[in-house]
Amino acid sequence: MAASERSRAMKRLLYAVSDNKFRFAYVLLLGLSLNTIFTVANPLVMKLLIDEGLSKRNFELFAGFAGLAVLCGVGMRVITLTYELLSQKFKNSVAESLTLRMFKSYFEIPYAEIAKSDSGYFISRMYDEPVRVAQGVVTTVMGMLVLIIICLTGLAISVYLTWKVTLLLSLVVPVLY
Repeated sequence: MAASERSRAMKRLLYAVSDNKFRFAYVLLLGLSLNTIFTVANPLVMKLLIDEGLSKRNFELFAGFAGLAVLCGVGMRVITLTYELLSQKFKNSVAESLTLRMFKSYFEIPYAEIAKSDSGYFISRMYDEPVRVAQGVVTTVMGMLVLIIICLTGLAISVYLTWKVTLLLSLVVPVLY
């Protein structure tokens, strides 16, 4: 992506979220934090289950860790649902803000220009386009940042758990592609 395209994309994002900067930062940080925790917690819990429970043949410890893993999994799903609801509220707020901006700009258009179009043209644009922009821009940016964090923390945890397998996979996988 060229620098001018990145600049244009950043300007669109900033314009779309300008009325909701703090909410955007809050939802983004919450999403990044949750995904980082999930990416780190899952392999470490599995490591505990295998190393402490199965390898040492300690069924009580294995059952305790398994029960704890199930409870943590349910808790993580509840937190994910909360995050998704907050994210959707943020997208709705961005759509509302963009709709109001478009509505204000509607009064600046000369009547002759309005009369040329169908009766529902401007109304449709006022309500449909902000929703598409809010959903597209916000979902893309937040999704991209979350996936980058998942990739980096996943790589870090895999190197921590077993650097030999990680090194082998980093050499083999590109050859396979």
